[in-house]
Amino acid sequence: RLAIQASSFRNIMEMRSAIEQKAAALAVDRATDEELEQLRQTVLDAQTRSGEDDLDFFFHYRLVELSGNSIFMDIVNTYFKEIRQIRDSNLKDASYVQQVNQEHLAIIDCICRRDKDAAQAAVERHMERIWDRWRMRNSGAEET
Repeated sequence: RLAIQASSFRNIMEMRSAIEQKAAALAVDRATDEELEQLRQTVLDAQTRSGEDDLDFFFHYRLVELSGNSIFMDIVNTYFKEIRQIRDSNLKDASYVQQVNQEHLAIIDCICRRDKDAAQAAVERHMERIWDRWRMRNSGAEET
């Protein structure tokens, strides 16, 4: 069962990375400074709260929403339902929550600088780290 989970999770992460990188690039052109500052404040506020895993969903959904692509938003809804158990498990670790918040802030900073390449690279690093953290927590999982 873990082998299937690892393979499925890897596939979701690859798709997620592609969509969210494009969403970040579009947000560079389409999001207002005010919208980005509100998103940054939400992430900063999340650092002082615990047990609010929906803030992670909110960040990713809002990032994609700021791209202006409603189909991307539908896809985010779908894959967050698929990976909720894995995400919830990862976010129980306080050090992971702090890392995730810092990664989110790095993405926002790149978009605020209106740097598409840096924003896409920050999303890619975040997705790689999510995958790395999942594999560390599930060292017995093998891909098929």
